Amino acid sequence: MLKRSPSMKLEILAANNVSRVDSLLGRENISSRHSGLELLRLVAMYFILALHVNFYAYGVPSVLDFRLSPVGSFTRVFIESFTIVGVNSFILISGWFGIRPKFKRIAELLFQCVFFCCVLYGVGFVAGMTFELKDVVKNIFLVGKLNWFIKAYLGLYVLSPVLESFAESSSKRVFSSVLVSFFAFQTLYGWIFPVAVFISGGYSTFSFIGLYLLARYIRRFSPGFSRLSQRQDIMIYCLLSLCTAVFSSTTMHIKGVMLCNWFFYCSPLVIASALFLFLCFAKMGFCNSAIDALARSSYAVYLLHIHPCFYASFLAFVTTHLLGSLCNVSLIPVFLAVVFALSILLDRIRIYIWKRIYMACSQKVLQ
Repeated sequence: MLKRSPSMKLEILAANNVSRVDSLLGRENISSRHSGLELLRLVAMYFILALHVNFYAYGVPSVLDFRLSPVGSFTRVFIESFTIVGVNSFILISGWFGIRPKFKRIAELLFQCVFFCCVLYGVGFVAGMTFELKDVVKNIFLVGKLNWFIKAYLGLYVLSPVLESFAESSSKRVFSSVLVSFFAFQTLYGWIFPVAVFISGGYSTFSFIGLYLLARYIRRFSPGFSRLSQRQDIMIYCLLSLCTAVFSSTTMHIKGVMLCNWFFYCSPLVIASALFLFLCFAKMGFCNSAIDALARSSYAVYLLHIHPCFYASFLAFVTTHLLGSLCNVSLIPVFLAVVFALSILLDRIRIYIWKRIYMACSQKVLQ
């Protein structure tokens, strides 16, 4: 009998942990975890951080801003157009892998939200901040105005069995017709004429459904535009993002006001740029356990910096200490990296506590 060497065993183990590649990727081995897309989670969350600092801390550039500092103002618009793809990227990743509703997953997600909310309110209380008790209770139980994303994503989670059934059973013709109709409708009533409240510029389960199905369609049918090289993907992403920046700045000069619907998540330019950025990372066929572990905590970055106890201080630090000079402005990416790292470290504590709670509950059920 042939004895397997340690190297052969490692090769067999690696082979068992990869999935058969789709024709989109043009490769034969992609990790079932797919570190390329896990890396995109981290990049997308960093984009969201930058996005919130850019227009929220600085404010949307005005006509006067463009006149006094045209290069600086365009740079801010440029950054916004390149980072606006963050949220859409998260949903495309979910669509690529597909959502398989499991109690453990949804329970862990809800626990993560409650954990960060309680810890940050506790820190705020110790720091002397005051809160309306009603708002605190609402936010902890996810029935307040805080954290729109989790509610929209939970809606997608609830509908995922129906979406998966459609995605797996529909013909290419039916699937493509639904997608074209969906995005035509959303573009008309959510972007050109943003009058449909249920679309809300892309901040809704409705828009998430379209992105989810788009990723499922690409995964299943591998259309021609998805089989470009990574270099072409990233170039298209940059070109589309640049178009968003140019068109937005042009409206400022022509109409005296920036049409912010260019930055809606349901903007066709934003959707297309997010899609090609996603395709670029989807073609990265590598495995990295460190990236996978960090990506698991990516949502913690959002939960930390968007919380009322942190967000005001977060923006105040940027506007007070980092916008005074060009030298300080250059430190903003470093500051964002520190916030990112702090979020992940805090989430490691959450993961430790969650594992203990889950193990205790599991043992109690088995008894």
